[in-house]
Amino acid sequence: MKIDSFFKVILFLLIIGAPQYFWGQSLETPSDENARLDSLSNNLNKAFYSGDYVFVIDKSNEALELALRLKRTRDENKIRSLVGNTFLKLEDTLQARAIFNDMLVTAKEQSDESIIISVQIDLGNTYVINEPQKAVAYFEDVVKLATKTGDVSRIFIAHYNMAELYANEKQPEKLKFHLDKAFQFAQEINEPIYTSSCYLLAGRYYLLTNNADTAIENFKKSMAQAEKINFKELILDNYKYHLVALEQQEAYKEIYELRKKYEPLREEKYKADKISELQVATSKFKTKQFQQSVKAADLERELAEQKASKSKSLTYYAAAIIVLLLAILVTLFLSSKKRKKLLIDLKDKNHKYLIAKEKSEQLTRAKSNFFSTVSHELRTPLYGIIGLSNSLIEENKVPKLEEDIRSLKFSADYLLALVNDVLQLNKLDDDKGKELDKKPFDIRALMANITKSFEFMRSQNNNIINIKIAPQIPQYVSGDVVKLSQILMNLIGNACKFTENGKINISISTSESKDGNIRLHFTIEDTGIGIPEDKQRQIFDEFTQVNANTPYEGTGLGLAIVKKLLDLHESKLYITSALGKGTSLSFSVTYDKASQEKLVNKTTPPLTILKDKLVLIVDDNRINQIVTQKITEKLEMRSIVANNGAIAVELTSKNDFDIILMDLNMPVMDGFEATRYIRKRGNTVPIIALTAVEMEEAKEQIYNCGMNDIVVKPYDQDTFQNTIARNLT
Repeated sequence: MKIDSFFKVILFLLIIGAPQYFWGQSLETPSDENARLDSLSNNLNKAFYSGDYVFVIDKSNEALELALRLKRTRDENKIRSLVGNTFLKLEDTLQARAIFNDMLVTAKEQSDESIIISVQIDLGNTYVINEPQKAVAYFEDVVKLATKTGDVSRIFIAHYNMAELYANEKQPEKLKFHLDKAFQFAQEINEPIYTSSCYLLAGRYYLLTNNADTAIENFKKSMAQAEKINFKELILDNYKYHLVALEQQEAYKEIYELRKKYEPLREEKYKADKISELQVATSKFKTKQFQQSVKAADLERELAEQKASKSKSLTYYAAAIIVLLLAILVTLFLSSKKRKKLLIDLKDKNHKYLIAKEKSEQLTRAKSNFFSTVSHELRTPLYGIIGLSNSLIEENKVPKLEEDIRSLKFSADYLLALVNDVLQLNKLDDDKGKELDKKPFDIRALMANITKSFEFMRSQNNNIINIKIAPQIPQYVSGDVVKLSQILMNLIGNACKFTENGKINISISTSESKDGNIRLHFTIEDTGIGIPEDKQRQIFDEFTQVNANTPYEGTGLGLAIVKKLLDLHESKLYITSALGKGTSLSFSVTYDKASQEKLVNKTTPPLTILKDKLVLIVDDNRINQIVTQKITEKLEMRSIVANNGAIAVELTSKNDFDIILMDLNMPVMDGFEATRYIRKRGNTVPIIALTAVEMEEAKEQIYNCGMNDIVVKPYDQDTFQNTIARNLT
């Protein structure tokens, strides 16, 4: 492997910075040995820079022995560094790395930060050619340590080395980052060699970015300073890359003129390299001898230490082995005795665990079935109550009854919300309930509908609700609108419950995210009773209430549900509150921006298409029949009622219905079977499941039997009429 000029410049820069530490710390004494060591150190230094590696290898062992004997640690480090860099010049990176690693261990033990920095630069240099990322890791550590100690030269060296490494790797962006840093510190040091090297790298950067003109300007600046200090390596490199820039410009005349200057210098360097290669080849013969000498010196020191403690260590080892053997025997005996008992206990526990697991699964299934049954049995009468109360409100001609009717409707809505809370908590324990849907929705319309649903409670408590939505938020976003609605309904509902004669401020702001997403930040603030600090953690527990002295006690499930729903969105609810001073709740959710194509598909057909359409209402509950009939009559639709699926099948053979509203659970024949009969006859009339059953539980079965859509009772009237209109187009 040939080490190119890149590596030589790195070593040159290192030598500028490092010797200020090594050579300036020699301990001057009148002793002949100290004088001899000083002389040897200076000669080794000169030999290294002149390329006389044979001399370095021959004399370094003698110098190292003197430094060890005189306990001149800093001179020992200096010599080892020179030897390591000599091996680097001889292309023996493994041996160089071993020396530098030993030095690093010693420097860390002595907490000598200056040596640690120098050695890490050396170690980085050993990885530059074959493992550049490891080299970068060492140089980045150098930047951190040198910044801490204020060592400007070494900060420059590390950034320059990384910049040149990325130049050779052809990564201009990373090259530019470290080059800018190197320029900054080069100007602070104010030495021509530093700035000249930086201008050379700047030229290479502009070559990589195909800006030959600017590259040439930088090569000229570098050349001017390199010629002042007669640094031939830099001069040659400037010529080399200057020629590349001229080739990019196809400036053949300038190339010819520049080559007349470049070729003599290159020939001179070629001859010098030949001499250097001869020295390197000769030095390699000495490498093994030096390695053995260094090892011998280290072994001699280790043997001296070992002899002093050998006898004592042997005694300790023998005692330790005896104790260990006894401990092993005792452990084996006890383990053997306990093993049988543990196996018996384990079998018993496994048996009990399997029984408990079976019971747990049975209870889970029973709970799920119970909630499903409760859902249907509660929602069916609630559908009747809510539907009839809506009709009474619209048709009431006795003003004094209006407040009573609205109270009735609110009570039914509130009871439905409590039922939904319990069912939602159960769904969130199931894997299906943890899936997030992605559909476009209008965020402003959603907020208007949610706050409208609390109008009665707002009026009762004499509150003002303010909504502020940042104008940069798009009208439509794509996400799970149902789960967001559940979060907001619970949070705004709590604010309405616990605030009287006050204000509830709802704000939505945004921050752009990557990949076409948008981050929405929701805040709900109220001036209500507040939450004591010692109770703020408890409110997320199921069936927990902070203050039960309100007209709307609830189940204590709202915030527990909110927490679980936000967990699904990888979000968190933040609470700021004090007793008597109100509460602020905030959370953030990331949504996709809804594309225009998706929004077009969501357009609802005009309700005028419903006029005079014939609808078949299939339901076994008389009250539900009345409610559904009233709603369809208000939409100017004609209707026929069937008490079960069998009657519905018979009626479809005699009438040409435009649409069918089908209940699922009915006597004689249920909605599923009735739909299958209708489809077998080739009838394609749209059939909408109108059911109190939880949608997720029966969704697959509903669509498989041939139904077109689903509306869950009790439903929002807008949802009901829009679903019918959509299926009639």
